Amino acid sequence: MNIIFPLFALLLPARCASAQEASELKIYSPAVEYQEKELEYVGFFSGKGASHQQGHAMSAAYSPTSYWRTEVYEVLHQDPSMAMVADTIEWENVFQLTNSGQLWADAGLISEFEIAQQAGNPHSFKLGPLLEKQVGSEVLTLDLPLEWKFGPNYVPGTGFSYAARYTHLLNPYFSPAVEAFGEPGIIGRWQRADTQTHSIGPAFLGTWRVGTTKGKLVYSVAGLRGLSTATPDWTVVWRLEYEF
Repeated sequence: MNIIFPLFALLLPARCASAQEASELKIYSPAVEYQEKELEYVGFFSGKGASHQQGHAMSAAYSPTSYWRTEVYEVLHQDPSMAMVADTIEWENVFQLTNSGQLWADAGLISEFEIAQQAGNPHSFKLGPLLEKQVGSEVLTLDLPLEWKFGPNYVPGTGFSYAARYTHLLNPYFSPAVEAFGEPGIIGRWQRADTQTHSIGPAFLGTWRVGTTKGKLVYSVAGLRGLSTATPDWTVVWRLEYEF
């Protein structure tokens, strides 16, 4: 814990729910389990003053090898009329680069193609490292994707964001954690601090086996507090996965 907590503290000044995509309020581990199938749902509800917003993401994933997991998302968001509309279709791939404990931290790589479903919105491609370090019962997971926009109305440049989780492994069913998300903007053209998005807050997560089968339910819930004027004052995000 004495090693991991100072590392996590360095992350505080940096993405939460600016564009408010449910799929982005997720933290990826570099670990891949061979031939695992997964159905996942992610949802959030956020507020700033009297205005509120919500979004949802549903996905299906499969790991054809011991080092590669591929996943397809359908992402929905709430438009100004308060109706739920299709936002993006996303294709993600996670590659496990090291075996557990092989190096100072477990390492992976994530890539993502995001196709906008609303006219006039740009598409994007993301690529970045996934890192995870465990010391005893303390685990730090860190995602550092870079993003490039293309298509209609895109802004050139390389965007930077992060997602991080610090977890105390209490037991398989319930473990407390802290999650943080941040997006300072395009590298070399950082936005002003008050226009960046920053959020952090408590979370808990766990895993439940389903009957006598090999299936399991993995859940997590987080309550995030906005740390800048551009971020919602609060966001509640929930995630549910069925792995088999």
